[in-house]
Order: sequence, then structure tokens, then C-alpha cells
Amino acid sequence: MAGRKANLFFPYLKKSRRVGLRGKLYRILMRIGPVTRSSPFRRAVQAVCLAAFL
Repeated sequence: MAGRKANLFFPYLKKSRRVGLRGKLYRILMRIGPVTRSSPFRRAVQAVCLAAFL
């Protein structure tokens, strides 16, 4: 029996599927940049660490 894995990545969404809250989040992350869209949790942790360091 395989365990469940945490999926922290944001999959690619076609334009027809970019609706609702998920679509809005996708558009916001796209404006920030493609690296942030592919791994938003990791980038958020990095931003918190940078703010703590400064």
C-alpha cells in the first residue's frame, strides 16, 4: 500500500480551466513569475527566511 504524497506544486492549467479561486491564484503566481508558479510553497518559505535574516 503506497502512502499519500503531499503535492505542493501548482500544475499547468489551460485557459479554459483557469476559473474560480484556483484560476485567480494561478494568474497571480504567473505575474510574479514562472518559478513561483511551479513551487509557491518553497518560494514563500524562502521569502520568510530572507525577511528573518534581514
